[in-house]
Amino acid sequence: MKAPRLHILLPVCGAMLLIAQPLAATPAKAQPPAATGPADTGPESGDPEARRKALNLEQARLARKWQETSTASRKAHDAAASRAKMQRLRDNAAYSAALAAHQKAEDQYRTDYAAWEKTAAACKRGDRKLCPSPKRK
Repeated sequence: MKAPRLHILLPVCGAMLLIAQPLAATPAKAQPPAATGPADTGPESGDPEARRKALNLEQARLARKWQETSTASRKAHDAAASRAKMQRLRDNAAYSAALAAHQKAEDQYRTDYAAWEKTAAACKRGDRKLCPSPKRK
C-alpha cells in the first residue's frame, strides 16, 4: 500500500482544510437502514371504538366550525358586494343628473347667445326697435 497524499486542500465554509487521503479506496461497511416510521409501540390502550367515536366527533366539530366561518365570510362578501353595487348605482344616478343639468345649462347658454347675436346685429344695423336702450345707473 502506498503512503497517503497529504496535500489535498478542500474549501470548507470559507476556510481551507488539509486532509490526508489514502490512494486506495477502502470499502465502506454496510449499515442497516435507519428506522423511518414511528416505532411500534403495540396496540393502543383503551377502547378503539370509543377512540373512533371521539375522533369522529372532533372531526365533525371542526367541520361545523369551518362551515360557520365560511358562511360568515360569504355573508360578509355578499354584503360588501351589495353595498358596492348600491354605491355604484347612486354614483351613476348622480353622474346622469349632473350631465342632464350641464346639458340644460349649455342649451340655455346657446339660446341666450343666439338672442344676443340677433340683438347685437340689430344694434350694428341701427335698428332701434330690436336694439335695447342702454340701462342707466
